[in-house]
Amino acid sequence: MGLDFSHGEAHWSYGGFNNFRRRLASKIGMNLDGMVGFGGNIPFHIYQDNIIPLLNHSDCEDELTIEECKQVAPRLRELVSE
Repeated sequence: MGLDFSHGEAHWSYGGFNNFRRRLASKIGMNLDGMVGFGGNIPFHIYQDNIIPLLNHSDCEDELTIEECKQVAPRLRELVSE
């Protein structure tokens, strides 16, 4: 079982995807483990960053909307290029 993307060849186990999100979160100064839904009590709304929809999304339910993808994609490219 794992996580697949509809456009591209990315495939991660759930653990691998969580590690990826933790690394993204750290790039914006966030400790993902401290966030609501990840074992902590810090709400996501205190952060203003276009990557938040990806960080604060279930890894096993639903999909990102087209609008969320348009928001997340440029920021994701920026963060991973660093």
